[in-house]
Amino acid sequence: MTSLIAGHRVRGVSGELKESPLQAAHEELGGKLVPFAGWNMPIRYGSILEEHAAVRESVGVFDISHMGQFVVTGAGAEGWLDGLLTNHVGALGDGEGHYTLLLNEGSGVIDDLILYRQEAERFFLVVNAAKIAEDFTWMGGRLVEGVELEDRSEDFAAMAVQGPEAVAVFAKMLPGAE
Repeated sequence: MTSLIAGHRVRGVSGELKESPLQAAHEELGGKLVPFAGWNMPIRYGSILEEHAAVRESVGVFDISHMGQFVVTGAGAEGWLDGLLTNHVGALGDGEGHYTLLLNEGSGVIDDLILYRQEAERFFLVVNAAKIAEDFTWMGGRLVEGVELEDRSEDFAAMAVQGPEAVAVFAKMLPGAE
């Protein structure tokens, strides 16, 4: 469900669990599905020890489609983000990203997130699933002229590939991609 707050979209929370685009595959592969931040998500397929060892020694692939995605654009986007986040946004070149924190007015942490600079005046943020509405409302309430904030969370599916073999597996999944 999407609603408007001061002209901005905010994904609402209903009683129904959302499903990943990979839901059928999770079920077919025997994933143990549990409610998480409004989503029916897999937490494991085998034993926790086996999965831990796979990520430490080889590779693990995780469905992170429940994560939130925001796009920030505009001539003042860098400076505006610098006022909300802990890391210096200007340190990022096009195509680079960093882990950072979204702060409240008392410098308390609202959420931890990943910020990517796509272009000079275009940024992509990956926020925690349970914080999508809160983060978007907080940020949207502090918009300045010339900066646009869009919640694109319902437009993406995502996979995290982790472990020492991650680069090789990723290369097989998307040949020619860097």
